[in-house]
This record gives sequence, structure tokens and C-alpha cells, in this order.
Amino acid sequence: MARRLPSSNSDSLELLLDTMCNTFGGIILIALLIALLARDVKVSREQDATALKTQMTERRLQRARDDLANAQHYRDRLAAANPDIEKRRRLMEEKNAKLQELANLNRKPTTPGPPTPGATAEQKAQTLQEKLAARMKEEADVNNQIDAVEKEIRDAQSETSQTKNRSRGRTVKLRLPRERKTGKDPAGVILCHKQIYPLEYRHGEQVSRNEAGLTWKPIEIGGMTIGREVQPIRGRGLLVNNAAALQQWLNGFPASRFAIVFIVYDDSFAEFQAVKQFVVTRGYEYGWEPLPTGDPVRFSSGGRSVGVQ
Repeated sequence: MARRLPSSNSDSLELLLDTMCNTFGGIILIALLIALLARDVKVSREQDATALKTQMTERRLQRARDDLANAQHYRDRLAAANPDIEKRRRLMEEKNAKLQELANLNRKPTTPGPPTPGATAEQKAQTLQEKLAARMKEEADVNNQIDAVEKEIRDAQSETSQTKNRSRGRTVKLRLPRERKTGKDPAGVILCHKQIYPLEYRHGEQVSRNEAGLTWKPIEIGGMTIGREVQPIRGRGLLVNNAAALQQWLNGFPASRFAIVFIVYDDSFAEFQAVKQFVVTRGYEYGWEPLPTGDPVRFSSGGRSVGVQ
């Protein structure tokens, strides 16, 4: 009959110590893994935010370039319509000098005599002078618009350069959704003041402009109306959490015919994410365009279309 070997206290202590060491090592390993995973998630979120900011800046830069091209186009049209405007300006200066000389002569005491025909010539000169002043003002307005757009381009380029310098060396390349053209009609929405402002409402085939929540101002250059300038009225939009009102608006724009185009201001990017998810889950294609807070939305025949994702 085999005898059981007697156990020693030292062996039991070694087994207990080995178990404790293994357990403690496992806890340390799990803690390290959790810390690394949390760090990766934080870095990924920072990279996503940086990439989105860069994309918004680049879109603003492209929009500024388009505005500059439109302003130059209308300036060329104005110059083509008045090729001799400089010659007219010199003639008007000469006429003004003659008129001033005539006024000085009229202030001198003279004996009464038959009326001179100078009054008719003075009226004609005044009319020409007013027309020239109007043309010169139109040209000055166009030049001011071009200067403003060029300044916006320089600011956007500077912001893009700063953003890329900050993100260089600590970000990875991300593939953002590519825009593509669509044959569907656009249904425009402005997101501003953390609210939703539809551009139009549709009931069957009847379309009405949103006059209650938006101001519509015509854009005129050289006496021609080239588009509309739209600005949201604070407090007159739809609330983001009002799903019933948003769904009622969507019912007028079926997903088979329309794609939703968002114009997103800087103060409403979080609301854009929520509304985007709302329309995507209902089968709509969408596109979006960023806009700095305070800038009006401009629609014109020379503008560019927004692709969908």
C-alpha cells in the first residue's frame, strides 16, 4: 500500500505566492490595455475633429473663390457696357470747370438783358454728371466686393495653413465621404442659431418661400438683379428635437425626387449631425456647405451646386 508523502508548509506558501503574483500581473496587464485603448479612442476623435475642420475651411475657401469669379465676371460686364467711361470722366471734369466759370460770371452784377441759352446746357451737363457718378459708384461697389472676397480668401488660406501645421505629424489620413452629382432636385435647409430653417415649403405642387423665418433681399449690380441674399431670423426656425415638424416638412419633398442640401453655420454643427442622421434614416441623399456665423446665404445664377454624399 503506497504511502502519501507528507506536505510541507513551504510548498503551500510558494503556491500561494505564485498565484498572487500571477493575479497581480494580470491586473496590471488589463490596466495597461484599458489605458492604451482609451488613448487610441481619444486620438481618433481628435483626428476626426481636425479633419472635419480642415474640410470646412477648404469648402469656405472654394466658396470665396467662386464669389470672386462672379464679382470679376460682373465687373467685366460693366466695363464692356461702358468702354469709354474714363473718357467721359475727363469730359465731365472739363464741363465742371466750364460750369464753375459760368457760375462765377453769373455772380457778377450785369445789366438786364435777354436770357441766355446756358441754362439748358447746364441741365444737360448736370444729367450727364449724375449718370457718370452712378456708373462710377457701381464700379466702386464691384471693386469693394472683390476686395472683400480677396480678403476672405487670404483669411481662409491662413486658417487652412495653421490647421495643417497643427495637425502635421500627429494625424493619420482619413477618407471622407466623396461628393457626387445627383439628378434629384435640391431641397435646401439652413442650420443657424441651433435651429432649422427650410428655404421652401411644399404642399403637393405648390411651393412657397419661407418668409416667416428668413429675410430675402435682392442682390443688384449695375441695376441688374443677379440673385437673392438670405438671412435666418433668430428664434423663427424649427427646433431640432421637433421631429413631427421636421417630418411634416420632409413629406413635401419625397426622397425619390429630392436630395437635402444643408447650409451649416459654425454655431450649429452639432445640430447638423442630428438632423443629418434623421434624414439619412429616411432614405434621403444629402449634401452640405459650411458658412461662417454672420455671413448671409447668397443664391445667384453664377453660383455652384452642392454635391451629395
